[in-house]
Amino acid sequence: MFYTEKLIFIHISLTGGSSVSTAFGQEKGPKQFNGVTIPAHATALEVRKIMGDDEWSKRYSFTIVRNPWDKMVSIFHSWCREMKLKKHWGDKWQDVFNKTRNFESFLLNYPYENVSGMTGTIRTSQNYWAFGVDRIFMYEDFDELSVFMTELGFSGEILYTPRFDNFSGQEYKRPDIPYQNYYTKNLRDLVSTWFEEDIKLFGYSFD
Repeated sequence: MFYTEKLIFIHISLTGGSSVSTAFGQEKGPKQFNGVTIPAHATALEVRKIMGDDEWSKRYSFTIVRNPWDKMVSIFHSWCREMKLKKHWGDKWQDVFNKTRNFESFLLNYPYENVSGMTGTIRTSQNYWAFGVDRIFMYEDFDELSVFMTELGFSGEILYTPRFDNFSGQEYKRPDIPYQNYYTKNLRDLVSTWFEEDIKLFGYSFD
């Protein structure tokens, strides 16, 4: 997340938040407000509670949501790496690693618990983070966000932010494979059940 004198950005994991933060000239990660730490992936309601209604209301708040089927594929490739597992699960990382070596096993076996540093789980609706913001943008339509940025005096250019693995030192990239290719009908229905709220609220579909 980040906040400025005029803006608050709620960073939902794997929705392009790193690139968006950079485009606004901000760094991702936890922030301090009056000596209190705001987690990097705090919900809108959590941020508002820390800031207080007056300070929250002085700023325009926004976030980004993503097609849940697509988002789960990105979570698999990002969060099942050794680096992320150690960060999220500590001493339990090896057990989680062994149980999540392919996409199906990831969906079925990844712990249904809060990961370190944030509330919510991999099955939690994105609206859990987004509820209470002034505006919600779609990951699939960054052009709309670019227009918003230019209206605020920014360039509107949102560039891909490279990610590097702490162990290998190499850039991490998700394979260039359509997310639909990862799913069987059962897995598709499973994600549909988990994210029914997002699908209805934001109009997402599998295709």
